[in-house]
Amino acid sequence: MKFPSLERRLREIAERRGGATALLTFPDGSTRALKIRSRNGQLQLCLDAFRQMRDFPPPQTKNAAALELLGRAEKCEGPRFLQFIHGLAQTIHEGRQQKEREAGGENAPTVQQEK
Repeated sequence: MKFPSLERRLREIAERRGGATALLTFPDGSTRALKIRSRNGQLQLCLDAFRQMRDFPPPQTKNAAALELLGRAEKCEGPRFLQFIHGLAQTIHEGRQQKEREAGGENAPTVQQEK
């Protein structure tokens, strides 16, 4: 299913903006800067996040590593558009963790045996 109007709107937003840098903070307190060099790069990152949210297992995209990094980050400081993408990436990351737990049987009900 395609959403041409959404893609068009996102493209228009991205054309108005240049490159952007986000400061990511991780649960262990470490930080890392993520720089998206162009308007199209930001838009492509957002569209790849939408693709990964739509499909399971998520398809490998050229931005998979950046989305993984954004998903593991606890906090994102930077432009609002990158904060929005950070929220999408966190949702993808949490969904993957949930699927892994389900596959590993961690959510299986435990049965207590009577002695």
